[in-house]
Amino acid sequence: MAAFDAYKDLFPHARLTRSEDGVLEVVLHTNGATLVFNGATHEEFVELFHQIGQDARNRVVILTGAGGHFCAGGDVKSMRQKHSASEGRARVELLNRFVLRLFNFPKPVIAMVDGFAVGAGCNIALGCDMIVASDRARFGEVFLKIGLVPDGGGTWLLQRLVGLAKAKELVLTAEIIDAAEAGSGSRGKEHGGGEGSFARVTVAYQRDIPYVFSGIGFQVGSPSGRRGRKRPMRRG
Repeated sequence: MAAFDAYKDLFPHARLTRSEDGVLEVVLHTNGATLVFNGATHEEFVELFHQIGQDARNRVVILTGAGGHFCAGGDVKSMRQKHSASEGRARVELLNRFVLRLFNFPKPVIAMVDGFAVGAGCNIALGCDMIVASDRARFGEVFLKIGLVPDGGGTWLLQRLVGLAKAKELVLTAEIIDAAEAGSGSRGKEHGGGEGSFARVTVAYQRDIPYVFSGIGFQVGSPSGRRGRKRPMRRG
């Protein structure tokens, strides 16, 4: 079993804190500012969730972002550099590995979204079990604006949550939508009222979610109970 102190400072793009009752907050960032994905972060986050999953004392994961936003997507500047086809494929496959690990993670993962979650950042949020959004939250599959096809599981996750017609609309227009519209067709929940209200909601979810995901006949919040609830829903 991984010891929290042994891995919590290993990840330069993730700040980890854990409460006494096992709620792990993961703040994604780039040098303390809003996270921008690149090849190094993809590999880092695969290992991050491996370590988190090995630690039985982590009961629920809260995934959020620094700098007033959830995630700004991929590093467009690095994309402009010349890459071979195999390098580009490897980069996308690393991101997909992270999203698959996130989607199949045995413990509940909640995306707390404030500000923008666009591009790969939007798909990371979609890969979580729940999305709780502030009234500042904005979501967008903006890949078309730079001539790309959605990666990070976006083409599959989005239509699964909002339906095929709406998913096509969001991908083909690259429209950025607010939390109210995003929540109307998915598992997202909007909580308005500004930053203070959002903080209070975050605390409430941290307190309640380990119990919400408990399984009938299992110890409250046990790993077996949480897996028993998540697996059938993923397959459905």
